[in-house]
Parts: sequence; C-alpha cells; structure tokens
Amino acid sequence: MYRQWGKYELALEYFQKALEIDEKLKDIKGKAARLNNIGGVYQQWGKLQQALEYFQKALEIDEKLKDIRGKATRLNNIAGVYQDWDMPEQALEYFQKALEINEELKDIKGKATRLNNIGIVYQQWGKPEKALEYFYKALQIDEERKDIRRKMIDFINIGSVYQDSDKPEKALEYFHKALEIDEELKDIRGKATRLNNIGIVYQQWGMPEQALEYFQNALEIDEELKDIRGKAIRFNNIGIVYQQWEKLERALEYFQKALEIAQELKDIRGKATRLNNIAGVYQDWGKPEQALEYFQKALEIDEELKDIRGKATRLNNIGIVYRDWDKPGKALEYFQKSLKLFEELNDAENIAGIMKNIKNLT
Repeated sequence: MYRQWGKYELALEYFQKALEIDEKLKDIKGKAARLNNIGGVYQQWGKLQQALEYFQKALEIDEKLKDIRGKATRLNNIAGVYQDWDMPEQALEYFQKALEINEELKDIKGKATRLNNIGIVYQQWGKPEKALEYFYKALQIDEERKDIRRKMIDFINIGSVYQDSDKPEKALEYFHKALEIDEELKDIRGKATRLNNIGIVYQQWGMPEQALEYFQNALEIDEELKDIRGKAIRFNNIGIVYQQWEKLERALEYFQKALEIAQELKDIRGKATRLNNIAGVYQDWGKPEQALEYFQKALEIDEELKDIRGKATRLNNIGIVYRDWDKPGKALEYFQKSLKLFEELNDAENIAGIMKNIKNLT
C-alpha cells in the first residue's frame, strides 16, 4: 500500500521488517518474495542499482530452491530494470530467458505477458515492426484464452506502436477498443488512463481542443478517485498542450502543479521530468536564465539516479539554451558532453541530431 502511494521509505521499512522475520523463521521462499518486494520499491523509486541487487539476491534463492516459476518472475523483473536503464539487449536477454521457462511450464498466460514485455522493449528501441509482431502474438493468445483484461493491454500496446509510428487513426482505433473494455469492466482508473492515451494522440496530431477535452475528463476521474499520481500525469499533459498552444502562463501553472505533487510523493524521476518541462516553458518564453536554472536542477537528479539518457537529454537542452542565447562556446561544450553520452548508448537518432546542432554553430 505504501509503495502504491509513493511512500517508498515507509514501504522499505515494512518490507525490511518482514525480511527480518523471514530470516528468523528460516523461511527461504518468503525471503525471496521479500527481496523481490524491496527490489520493486527501489525500481519504482528510480534507484535501479539497488533494485537490481535485490532482484539478483531473490534469483539466487530461486535457483537454490529450484523454484523455476519464481525464477521466471525474477528474470522478468531484472529485465525490467535493464529496460528502465535503457539497455535493450540485456532486457531482451532476460525476458527471453523468462519466456523459455513459461514455454517449459506450458504457462500460456505468462507467455503472453513475456511476449508483451519483449514487444515493449522493441518499441522503446525504435523497432516498431518487431514490437507489433510480439504484441499481435500476445493478442492471439489472449483472444484464445478469452482474457478480456489482457486483450485490453494488448490493444493499448498495439495502439502505442501506431502512435509512435505517426499513424494516429490506427492508434485511436486501438485505444478506443481498450476504452470500451474499461467501460465494460467498470474499470474507472483504467478509463482515466485510456482517456489520457487518446488525449495524447490528439495532442500529437495538433488538435489541442480535443486533447484538453480528454485530459480534463481523465482529471475528473483522478479527482473522484483521489488519485494524486494520476492528477500529476494529467496536469503535466495539460501543461504540454498549453505550451504547444503557446499559452505559456497556463502551461507553467500546470507544470508547477505537477511538480508539487512529484515533490509530495518524493518521486525523483517525475520531479526531473517536471523541472525539464518548466525549463522548456522559460526557454520558449525567451528567459534563458530561468530555463538554465531548471535544466540544471533536472540534470542534478539525472546524475543522482545515474540516468545516462536523462543526463544526455538535459545536457543537449542546456546546449540549445546557450545556442539560442548566442553563446556558441558554452553551447558547444554541452553539445559535446551530450554527444559523448548518446554515443555510449549507441543512439543513432540523437547522435545525428546533436551533430546537426554542432554543425549549425560553425
């Protein structure tokens, strides 16, 4: 419960107490479950190194106990950490290992979940055809099993690939299929998320009125459910619409609301995103000092979290501020720092973008 509320210190405190009891009782299986829980808290908190350590400890116990089902869960969780770390090869390696166990156990439901996870890695890796291949395999299994809730997840994943592929009509088609299932299941929280997904498609499609309509509908549900984390997401998305609409005061107002919630929840990763967004508004407003102040705050969090991609993005953003401020020397310094990190990540798209930024300075 504390983990769901974003109260990570309290969640860890209770899981650690439970772990001590498991150790006193020599309950090895219980110990694995607790180590897994602690790893999950650290992962949600954005502390990925600690998450990996605890998942690995749980995996060692599974192997010692020959608990093949537990092993599949742990391999899946480790893959998730690598995924958050933006290391797709490692994520795929562990998801594939978990998938092999699901097939060995004839665990069809687990297999569908793993296929979905692999699809998500390929999607994040910019390989939409491979992503759709795995998502449609998962959908086929879930349709055979008549698992309506899992079908909804498949529709969402397929819709998000079409969204990333700049096919908004197809994205809306699948998001609306998912929304129909939310309504059939009377899943109000899911409905808010789906309305949010549809709002993002309209936002990216350059239709701000429709985007705001769906975001506001989702926000009403968040307020009804007292879902503070959902409210933060909605505030952020509404802020983005107003920013794109060049209504910068309104954008800043909503980004600040989202930042306040991130601070209240001690959501460090979310805080970095909100700071970045606020910086972007000041940048659009022609206020470089304030933009740099907020980008630097976000950069400090990236460094604390050892988030290489976040750090590379922030360094590039700072470079753009200096470039627009007619300070090419400082811009070049930050572009080069960003380029080095994106080269470490083998991110060809961002490397090309920064090389273009550097070329335009000279």
